[in-house]
Amino acid sequence: MHLCGALSPRLIDLAVAGGTIDAMALCPCCLKGAHGKAVARSAAERSVEPYAVLVETLQAICEREIETAAAGGGARSRVGVWTDREMLSPKNRYITVQKWAADKAAPDVALCQACA
Repeated sequence: MHLCGALSPRLIDLAVAGGTIDAMALCPCCLKGAHGKAVARSAAERSVEPYAVLVETLQAICEREIETAAAGGGARSRVGVWTDREMLSPKNRYITVQKWAADKAAPDVALCQACA
């Protein structure tokens, strides 16, 4: 999904908590609202691109939500960040979450892999 502003963290919450959701692929785009302002401020302080901080922040939210779910006996998960260099837009990163039952081994193949 390609979501703006606070919709990206909301999707992460739903994807990690949702018992019937096995995977999520998120392509973050723009900085809106309080979340966007915080990301822009952090990027300026660090002298880096705001989009890089946005992706980093959303990845951290995924990891935090996964840890919380696992501590409560929820599904095991992994997070990936992928860059599609063929995409014309500079907003070309994807954050993926792949889930599996707590009593199962991790899948051999990651949800997304770099294109050959």
